[in-house]
Amino acid sequence: MEMTHKVTFRQVTRIVFNVIIQYLNFDDIMSLITALNLQTTRLDYGTIKLAHLNQVEYVFKNKHHFNYLGLVIFGVNLEEKKIKFNKSVKRLKLNRIQIYYIPDLNHLSNLQRLKITNNPIKTINKNISTSIEHLNLSYNKIRSMKNIDRLTRLKTLDLSCNYITKINYLDYSTQITELDLSNNGLQIIDGLSKLIHLTKLNLSNNKIKKIQNLAVLGNLKELILINNKIENLENLDNLTKIVYLNLCCNKVNRIQHLNNCRSLVILDLRNNKIDKIENLEWNRNLEILLLANNHISLLDNIFHLKNITVLDLGLNPIYTVDDKKLKDCFIHLQKLYLPNLPTLFN
Repeated sequence: MEMTHKVTFRQVTRIVFNVIIQYLNFDDIMSLITALNLQTTRLDYGTIKLAHLNQVEYVFKNKHHFNYLGLVIFGVNLEEKKIKFNKSVKRLKLNRIQIYYIPDLNHLSNLQRLKITNNPIKTINKNISTSIEHLNLSYNKIRSMKNIDRLTRLKTLDLSCNYITKINYLDYSTQITELDLSNNGLQIIDGLSKLIHLTKLNLSNNKIKKIQNLAVLGNLKELILINNKIENLENLDNLTKIVYLNLCCNKVNRIQHLNNCRSLVILDLRNNKIDKIENLEWNRNLEILLLANNHISLLDNIFHLKNITVLDLGLNPIYTVDDKKLKDCFIHLQKLYLPNLPTLFN
């Protein structure tokens, strides 16, 4: 006996609607819901993007009508609004919505990605869902990392462009692989001893004077310390997997202590106080070497780096170079910046 299954008009409409909404802006979606009388039908969305207050109010008022995995709200003043999100949401982005606190997200057990940026938030509340794996609270006014330790599933953490002066509360967030604390008020590198899985660390634009307390970060591949007050390359011995090291715009006066950094591919020491190229004997994997705006006068101790593709020595007092030796040694060279020798390779 053949079984037949009747599909109702509403079911067909729902299926078709769930396809076409991916290509419409939200104002058109609201109009279509009204025109097709779908107010009581639960509709599926990937990510809803809202840029106007009436759109936000519509979604919050009819939240049981929408089944979304991602929600993006930007440029809407929600300071006085009560914010409610569906429990199904996995990704949440709130940009420039003028909120002074992080909304209550405890009930969002599926939330994995949270991005709340460009708001006047000063503290990290306890009411953040502990299911979060990726947290971005950049461009706020946060002064302390307190309550981060509740988020034990964190894999990436971005607290850049805040007012943080101390690295702490990370002892229980041991799964973090990427940490961005650039553009804060940090003076000391500390509080990272439990982050053994960390692969990328950005501490640019702070007030750090010394490289230290990185010994346990054996998996670190990228270390970015642009625009600090660092004078010495030191305490890098355990960073054997480091691929990218950037200390541009510091006060470094000598290239040293990179012997164990044999995986290094990119070294950026532009805008420092270096007067000599040296101590790169063990860094034969280097491909990009950036030394512009230093005090280097001789192109020496570099010809063993056969894999160099980009060499930047601009704004250095270098006026003579062995043209033939340069061509013979750097067979992979693609870009050379030596403004004082414009005819080189011509």
